[in-house]
Amino acid sequence: MEKKNDLGKKILDNLQKKHIHPIPKIWFLGKEGFFWGALFGGLIAAIIGSATFVFVLFSQDWDVGSQLAQGWWNFLFQIFPFFLAVFIIVLACLIYISIRQTCSGYKYRALFLILPIVFIIMSVGGVIHFFGGGEKTDTFIKAHIPAYHDMHIKRMRMWHQPERGFLAGKIISIQEENVIILEDMTNTIWTVHIEDLEKYHLIRVGMRIKMIGEMLDVHIFSATTIRPWMMSAKGIYNKNERK
Repeated sequence: MEKKNDLGKKILDNLQKKHIHPIPKIWFLGKEGFFWGALFGGLIAAIIGSATFVFVLFSQDWDVGSQLAQGWWNFLFQIFPFFLAVFIIVLACLIYISIRQTCSGYKYRALFLILPIVFIIMSVGGVIHFFGGGEKTDTFIKAHIPAYHDMHIKRMRMWHQPERGFLAGKIISIQEENVIILEDMTNTIWTVHIEDLEKYHLIRVGMRIKMIGEMLDVHIFSATTIRPWMMSAKGIYNKNERK
């Protein structure tokens, strides 16, 4: 017993000489709370980013992608939301690190943490996209982050190829006899003839649209198909594009 007491006294004296003090419990609780907060915050942000990522991919014109970009690889490079992909990956890494730093996080293998993280982010993000959350977030980001808006405009510029049958812009007038007046992305005014204007009863003055057809003459275009500027989560005209 005396030997144990002596050993304990020596250890205590040694700690005092080196000015080593016990760390308060509140420090450990604060550290644990910080990592749990980072985990949930990162998870929410990643899910929102995932919903936006899914929306951007699903709102592209996949059926004519090869013709638009003159090749599938070029089309994929043009429309892929790299910014959102990097954003989600960084947050997923943050979530993984935060779990590892919690009191029980060390128990699990990396694979058993990574797979559920990816599944939760993508599945919940997909559900939020279905209910329009991805579209709303995309609209918000475009309005507040100029660089993100510029990437969107770059994707849309694929539609400015009138000589190849693709034209996009804003309707400034709807006339009789299936004719609309359109201002394209270079502020050029076009007279557009539509085969059946009544078929596209949803279009209005001020709405941005994309068209497939044929260039008849200088600033004269014949449209056989009209599409919304951006498709919503449910595949209808995006009301946010009517500006």
